[in-house]
Amino acid sequence: MTGRPDIEQTGDQGGLADVGKKLSAKLIKNKTPVDGSESNLDDAIEAGGMDFLVAGKVQESNSGPLEVVFYNFNVPRDISRQRMSYRGGKFFINYSLYKDHQFATINIGTREQLREIAQQYLDTLDDKISIIYESLGTLTNQLNDYFIKNDTSSATAAKGTAEALSTNIQKLA
Repeated sequence: MTGRPDIEQTGDQGGLADVGKKLSAKLIKNKTPVDGSESNLDDAIEAGGMDFLVAGKVQESNSGPLEVVFYNFNVPRDISRQRMSYRGGKFFINYSLYKDHQFATINIGTREQLREIAQQYLDTLDDKISIIYESLGTLTNQLNDYFIKNDTSSATAAKGTAEALSTNIQKLA
């Protein structure tokens, strides 16, 4: 369950979500059947049809590149209900029925490429966060010196540190 009342999580693999009443978003292994609740589909067809946004994951091997292929179609406008199969209260739309409704492909890269990109983001974020924490430590010391030692030069320095801290936080956001 997703915690949102407008999204019903269906399917054993957790890769299926029926969003609202007339849109179904699916994340599946590419070229596999799209499935879902037959009663939800019936309700949507009565209300004018069900739009499907399907993202098919493609990966030839664990070290190969990951692609996501996107399909968009409507039942019953693009795929008639009679051409689908049914079993145990679920509907199934075979790949042969939706393959011609592909509209985009995104090459995400290999797992190693994704790890490298993630590490670059972490390194950049770590540098920026470190600067913020260092500035906070400096600001704390300057304010302590001002309040405890009545050192007015520390107050002036604290003002500059606070301004630099604000700038660094805005850059991070």
